[in-house]
Amino acid sequence: MEQVLQTYTVGIVDLLPGVQIPIRDTHTNLKGILKRMFRDDDAKEKGLVEEGLLSMDKVSGTFDMFLDCYKQAGVDVDVHAEIKVLEHFYRSELRFAGNDPFIACSKPACLCCELYFKYHPARIVIPASHKKVWTKWSPPKVEYGARLSAQAIEQRKILSKITEDLREEIINQVLQRSKHSHWHPDSRTGITDSLIVNHQVISMLAENSETSDSESNLGLSDGSEREDVSDVEEDGGVSLLV
Repeated sequence: MEQVLQTYTVGIVDLLPGVQIPIRDTHTNLKGILKRMFRDDDAKEKGLVEEGLLSMDKVSGTFDMFLDCYKQAGVDVDVHAEIKVLEHFYRSELRFAGNDPFIACSKPACLCCELYFKYHPARIVIPASHKKVWTKWSPPKVEYGARLSAQAIEQRKILSKITEDLREEIINQVLQRSKHSHWHPDSRTGITDSLIVNHQVISMLAENSETSDSESNLGLSDGSEREDVSDVEEDGGVSLLV
């Protein structure tokens, strides 16, 4: 790698605005979300998932914490660094050194970034992921007009596939009551700063719940087991065991 390490240029990629958090409406409730997640012919599985979520909500108040994310009007959202670099190369039609489409980062990608890479038409090497979900994660903002641009069509395809993957993981973990993984730092060095848990972290109908007869839970947790601490100062990470 001598040619890279001794001759290089450092540059700044374009700032990509994110998509603001949607406004809560009358359909932002458990039944409304389940209706969007399931087709009409999925009535049996929908009933099982609803039963599991309602049971967990009684124990941990999961849905109230989910709705808290909609109360923070004007909250900043983030397009993560690796996606900014990906889009910079893709939109500018740049070539990677040695034709190696790999984007290095200081720590593994979050789950949404991993899926964004997986389904992006640029076919960039999919990064390692720590499998956490960040509630302020956002794709790059794209204008959706009466006539969809090529960029809007591409992004809609990417997000549809990401949504389908997340849907399947959530359903599997609700039905199986998968035990969440313990909190772990995002960075490869293991020295990521830790702070008190930020309660924005519960946005995906998730929080670990324990009952007297089992330690089963949704598989989406705030990464803290309540008494632990969360990762970094951004907005908290929700562990999604996959």
